[in-house]
Amino acid sequence: MREYKLAAIIKKIEVLGGKYDPNSYFSASGQLAICEAIAEATPIQEKTPSFSTTINEERPVLNGKTLLVNEKALDAVLEKLKKCNAKTPPKEIETLLIRLFGSGLTPSQWLRIVQNYYPRQIYWELKHLKKRLRDEKLGWLPIRNPPAYFTHRIRFRKKRRRKYK
Repeated sequence: MREYKLAAIIKKIEVLGGKYDPNSYFSASGQLAICEAIAEATPIQEKTPSFSTTINEERPVLNGKTLLVNEKALDAVLEKLKKCNAKTPPKEIETLLIRLFGSGLTPSQWLRIVQNYYPRQIYWELKHLKKRLRDEKLGWLPIRNPPAYFTHRIRFRKKRRRKYK
């Protein structure tokens, strides 16, 4: 039982930025208390988001991290999807999704989505994704993985309510 507590304390010390020293004069819980006191005493510097685009990539960068969806590319895909209907070839819509999100987890992920859902449904889910990305700049929680978020949203859409039961 003691080893589990010691391992948990060592992990907390490392999370706070310290390093556990077994040969120290202080016990593990004492070292944890010191690390917590140092963490509380140091001021937290808030970083303001800085948007920029790199020369080599088309995707925007936020605080040094590459965003997964480019807003201009999303607008272009939405314009093309608006003109699509049920008779549009699935390969054409698949290339739009690949251009937007890149290749999926499996080689046929986007083709499967295009074959199972109408272009209008895909359009509305992408429009919702665009709204969420815009709200992200206003302080909403960021979407960590937009392709997975899109796939989840389209697979678990609310069904249309029946007027007559």
